[in-house]
Amino acid sequence: MQTFLEYAIHRVKTFEPKRLHNLYLALKKGGLAVINRIHQQNDPHLWVQAHPQPEEYRGVRVYLLGNICAFRVQKLENTEPYGKAYLLNLQEMYDDILENMGEKEDDKDPCKAVEILIKQMSDTIRKFYIDSIQDEEEFLSAQLDGPSRQDIGGAALLPVSGIDYSSTVYSTKN
Repeated sequence: MQTFLEYAIHRVKTFEPKRLHNLYLALKKGGLAVINRIHQQNDPHLWVQAHPQPEEYRGVRVYLLGNICAFRVQKLENTEPYGKAYLLNLQEMYDDILENMGEKEDDKDPCKAVEILIKQMSDTIRKFYIDSIQDEEEFLSAQLDGPSRQDIGGAALLPVSGIDYSSTVYSTKN
């Protein structure tokens, strides 16, 4: 007889790679450049290359935690992700698609709903990339233009020719 812990471990090791592989196929079909990292021992995931590419990172790591699908920013393909995790609520997206298809049960085609879900999922990740690029541009323009946007020097600090005495100052108060 199998214990609950053995069952849970077996379930994670068999079902999670299958679900990640299905997600891999869906993202690939959605037109994204996806690298399959499902067979990594401790951390199975997918790496989706950013296009268009922001300055800060090169892609996102998509992973599953139980029934939750999420992605996080990752600098390079072989590095660890950082920052906030963004939820891809696939079940809610699918339910919304079925709800919007029509009131009659005959109008609700699950195959068509999955096709729409694949497109929405890919569009969500692409929109994340575009929003990241716009945020970077706004941040840089605010840094260079200054708060009043009429300051010619801007808010950026530029090195001035001359001697920097800041490293020679010693405080006796510390």
